[in-house]
Amino acid sequence: MDAYASGENAARATGLPDADPRRLRTQVRGALLVYPYAGYPGLTTRQGWGDQGPRVFSVLAGKDQVVGWKHPSRALERLTRDGLSVDTVFHADATHAFDDDRANDPRARYRPDLFDQTRTYFGRALTETLAAL
Repeated sequence: MDAYASGENAARATGLPDADPRRLRTQVRGALLVYPYAGYPGLTTRQGWGDQGPRVFSVLAGKDQVVGWKHPSRALERLTRDGLSVDTVFHADATHAFDDDRANDPRARYRPDLFDQTRTYFGRALTETLAAL
């Protein structure tokens, strides 16, 4: 998320020499975000992505004890205020890593039902994004 918020400083900030913001904005058509980190020192909530970011599809977990859901929600609300298309699924009963049957965090609870719903959601997101090309 913060590669977009970093703007012209994306390559330096991420350590990825090919993180050219102009190229990112013209080539990336959609962002699939699962329990995205948006706490300190994240930039998305404070700076946004501008009005030319990709369409965003996101999944938040209501019982996520790693990144929570409030900070990511605020970051996604910021992107919406900036004019980006943001679609969010909120799994109220999901923990962090609900989609990982081998998660090593004892707080994580694998939820194959929610993982299936998320896979279907992201499949639809990819289909819609590709159809818009």
